[in-house]
Amino acid sequence: MYQALYRKYRPKTFDDVCGQEHIVAVLKEQIRSGRMPHAYMFCGSRGTGKTTFAKILAKVVNCDNLNDGSPCNSCPSCVAINEGRMVDVVEMDAASNNGVDDIRSLCDELQYLPAEGKKRVYIIDEVHMLSGSAFNALLKTLEEPPEHVLFIFATTEIHKIPATILSRCQRFDFKRIKPETIIERLMYVSAKEKIKLRREAASVMARLSDGAMRDALSLLEACTGFDGEIGSQEVSEILGLGDRELILSITEALAAHNAARVMALIAQLYDKQSEIKSSISDIVKLHRDLLVIRCVPSCDGYLDCYDNEKERLKNVAEQLSDAEIYHNIVTLENLLAGYDRISGSKRASCEIAFLKLCDRRLDSSAEALTARVSELERRIPQGYTPVNRQETAKSVPAITDNGTPAVAVGVSKRQVETETDTSDSADTAGSDARFDRLKTALGETNPILKSFLSEMSFRLNGSECVVSVTGMAKNILSSGQFFVSIESKIKEIIPEAASIRIVSADVKPEAGDDSLAGL
Repeated sequence: MYQALYRKYRPKTFDDVCGQEHIVAVLKEQIRSGRMPHAYMFCGSRGTGKTTFAKILAKVVNCDNLNDGSPCNSCPSCVAINEGRMVDVVEMDAASNNGVDDIRSLCDELQYLPAEGKKRVYIIDEVHMLSGSAFNALLKTLEEPPEHVLFIFATTEIHKIPATILSRCQRFDFKRIKPETIIERLMYVSAKEKIKLRREAASVMARLSDGAMRDALSLLEACTGFDGEIGSQEVSEILGLGDRELILSITEALAAHNAARVMALIAQLYDKQSEIKSSISDIVKLHRDLLVIRCVPSCDGYLDCYDNEKERLKNVAEQLSDAEIYHNIVTLENLLAGYDRISGSKRASCEIAFLKLCDRRLDSSAEALTARVSELERRIPQGYTPVNRQETAKSVPAITDNGTPAVAVGVSKRQVETETDTSDSADTAGSDARFDRLKTALGETNPILKSFLSEMSFRLNGSECVVSVTGMAKNILSSGQFFVSIESKIKEIIPEAASIRIVSADVKPEAGDDSLAGL
């Protein structure tokens, strides 16, 4: 009879277990010393070995010839358990037997001695599915069970287990299995089964399994019908995954703000697969890697990508700021969150989202605005210093003898030309301290406003407060939410300011300097 690969290659001894060495070491020591508890609680994500450990423990407590804490797999008890015909080992699915009557029936059986082995073992899977009454019915028995009984509970949701149950069990947490361990196991199984599997294909399966060995073996089994050598491209086609090269190319086109190429690549994705939700998810994961590359100095051990993609991703990361990457992630996650609810054309919605990433002027969100500011900061020429109107006014005489503006030493002519606004010094007298408090208050109000404080200056012109900022900042700060924040703080600290006006005091780039073009 045919067996699924994950059942055929399920470890039968502790030495065969992959990726849970920390639990193996503790259990072996307990077995050797004879200090085994009466109840175990195994918790962890799916496919990490909880049921496998439970079956090995069931063999251990009934084995006649233990070998360094592992069952021999040859005595009558081990053979019966391996074949699933041991009456003293009871496997119970709590999802379908979760009532109080089921637990009461189980507790009534505990008084009977083992029929074949040394102990009666009760393996209760997905124990968190038991009802509250069922847990209560189990409490007293679990606290003082007969000596010939061993309970082994398994769950993927440990937070749903009552504290009264947990306190009566010895808990073991199963970790997700590392990709390298899964890859080695897949190569071992494929060699045994005479499957021509490339290591790059095993890497794809390991990444998709998310630390679950059972899921990885199921993916391998899904590819066994392929005639020939299995590579990453074949895995993508068999499992219906997005084309990895296309996904990388879309990420590169987004970094270059190349809308035409993005549209062409999305069209290619739709030609290959009608549903591109998984591909969008892969693009989000790539952006996660981009953020890791920018934020973590030695990032190779934390990247969720293939080895041959690392250099390309590092090149893309150099083209983007942290804020731009974060904005891309937020936009794509919002698209994924509402993808299933889109009643019209899903393709059109995807294309609109990607076009917004190519041209952030189409997006009015705070994340998009922060990304635009970040891009501006990145593209400003090195050595460029915004004009400080107050400092310039101190260093430049108001008028010369012939009636023309004077240029002080160290002040460029174009700086003087921008200083066209005049103000009454009497109106601004005594306001410097309040202006300093105003800047501090604005910086605490909004992190985006804080980034503009060095380029902002204030003056009172009668009952009007004039805010001088650079041209780019003027466009941003004049928008609704930022203007309201500035206005409220000004009226709070400077009550006599009846009106607010934001004016431009930007320095125009020199002729031929187009580094700020397009923003």
